[in-house]
Amino acid sequence: MTGPVTISAAGNTMAPALASLRELGYVVSRVGGGSPLYRAENALCSFTAEDPLLLLGLVKLYELRGESWQASDAELEALLALEDDRANLSVETDALQAPFARLFAPLIFIL
Repeated sequence: MTGPVTISAAGNTMAPALASLRELGYVVSRVGGGSPLYRAENALCSFTAEDPLLLLGLVKLYELRGESWQASDAELEALLALEDDRANLSVETDALQAPFARLFAPLIFIL
């Protein structure tokens, strides 16, 4: 394969994530009691998430950072700055789309 690899979180990544967790030695199961959550466990760790892809992310987070997996103040500030950028982009996008929405809204009812 040539060029950069692009993978997006989607349904087609769940089975490979599950297989990867098992290759890493984790037993993956559903949390009991009708919960929608998944659990990945080995002799030393237990992780819980909404799907296998998020589980794999937690496992890798712990593998990379160990018991110091929590965010530092600087990391929290970086996340908040990124979220602020996203919020600002959303506001800007809404402002740009507003004139088009007013223009095309009557057409929705005609169709």
